[in-house]
Amino acid sequence: MQFIFSLAQVTPVYLLSLDTEAQISEFYRREFGSNTPSSLNILTIRNKRFGFRSNTLWFRLGVLRVISGLAKGKTRIAIYTRNVKLAAWLFSRLRKDHRFLKVFESHQIFSQNLAFEGRFAEAAKEFELERKLYRNADLIFANTGLLASRIKRLFGSCATVLPVAVRSADIGVVSEQQTTSRHYDFVYVGSFNEWKGVDVLLDALKHLVGQGWTGKALLIGVRPADERLMQEKIDALAIASVTDLLPRVPKDKVASLLDQARVGVIPNSLLDDSIFNTSPLKLFDYAARGLPMVISAVPALLTEINLDAVEWFVPDNSVSLAKHLELALNKYGSQTHGTTIEWAFERSWDKRASLVLGAIQRLVPKGGLEPPSP
Repeated sequence: MQFIFSLAQVTPVYLLSLDTEAQISEFYRREFGSNTPSSLNILTIRNKRFGFRSNTLWFRLGVLRVISGLAKGKTRIAIYTRNVKLAAWLFSRLRKDHRFLKVFESHQIFSQNLAFEGRFAEAAKEFELERKLYRNADLIFANTGLLASRIKRLFGSCATVLPVAVRSADIGVVSEQQTTSRHYDFVYVGSFNEWKGVDVLLDALKHLVGQGWTGKALLIGVRPADERLMQEKIDALAIASVTDLLPRVPKDKVASLLDQARVGVIPNSLLDDSIFNTSPLKLFDYAARGLPMVISAVPALLTEINLDAVEWFVPDNSVSLAKHLELALNKYGSQTHGTTIEWAFERSWDKRASLVLGAIQRLVPKGGLEPPSP
């Protein structure tokens, strides 16, 4: 959603969604404290007709109807999606219709993930969808170089690397005094899914406490359904006194919480998306606030990040994580990291939107896309 809103700052965007304009506008106000851009046109696609609800049938047909209307006359428009099933169906149907540029943003290869889990029959079906999708796409974006290389190897299609990003409003320089007087040594913000490695972080904090550490860590983003179990793990490790656990907070509140910590942690396990695909939002959020980072050396991250203010630890190894958490505190505790902020500045959602629009326009002869008629 952050990318869509940034894209709408540089070109008219039509967002086709099951949600209503009121719902999306309220979401944006709640998450970011501001209104949606005026050039973002939110069109609700109904998924129920004749008393029968079906995303597969009615949403697809609704999308096709709307984009056909937008493309009337001489207009040429880009269809941009991350939905594999929709893209496989729609791109195939429109493969000979030159009014449309078919753009897909890939964050993972689902068939590969299913195969990793031993779900081979499902993986084979998903692979056929992906093959159809990548064969008919005009432009493909992938969020890591490793993912782009897998797309090329498996499907023969070239992808442009386009990682996720950070809001320009969240990028800022923090003073030396603010850095040295922070309440938390470590911060984690994100989901608590197994492959995110939060359990490894908790074990690492236990190791640090055993070595005499008396600081505090802040963990943000636990879902209400998981809060009790997570608190039980914290209590069982006897680290409740050094660990504060918070639920998910609105996006515009994250930066102020990060400014209370000295080191950002990305403890991903060597599972699922961490192998080839992940480009975590928290990486860019941490960098935007000048935080040094301790990061799991999983392939998807190790090959994408070249920053001095990073300590790499062995994935799923709490002893290694504890060691590098301590190193990060000793090495970076009283320093600001302008180069990290500069790195984030070059990877804002605004810059990402401009890169995407430029890549799309280069595929269109005679000056680029024409905005759809009202």
